[in-house]
Amino acid sequence: MAKITKNVVRNYETQADTNTVAVAAGVHIFQGMLLGLSGGFARPYQAGDKIAGFAKDEVDNTSGANGDKKVDVKARGKVCLEISGLSQESIGSDVVATDDDTIALGSDGDYFGKVLRLEDATQAVVAFDFIFNKETASAETTTTDTTTQEPTTTDPETPAGNTDNTEGE
Repeated sequence: MAKITKNVVRNYETQADTNTVAVAAGVHIFQGMLLGLSGGFARPYQAGDKIAGFAKDEVDNTSGANGDKKVDVKARGKVCLEISGLSQESIGSDVVATDDDTIALGSDGDYFGKVLRLEDATQAVVAFDFIFNKETASAETTTTDTTTQEPTTTDPETPAGNTDNTEGE
């Protein structure tokens, strides 16, 4: 290819905090439920699943086959959750999930995120990132060439369909 001699409009995927996942057969998902992936399909999170995020809406696929329905998930952000055993020293601690609504301090479960702050004695704001968490830290990530400011790689887990058609940013 020749060198660029004029402006080129490119479609860039923006970093999103949501994703869309196909729902497993025979599953009823409720809004706010923590979801895991089993065979690539969303279901209520169970220990050992790769965490997909929190369901943004209720989806009933109890009569459907794998993938008949899809669910939007909140995959990155901060959330206030009930966690037992909180103290001021809990700030910065690792948080794990053990089922679709049980979050705990420590390492006995699947990594979920970190405590940012306490709201009270039983609730904390937790930062989570199921797109780039410890499980996917070794996955390919986006890097920037400092001479061109262009992305040199893309992440395979970034949700598709989020494009930014602006020039020169």
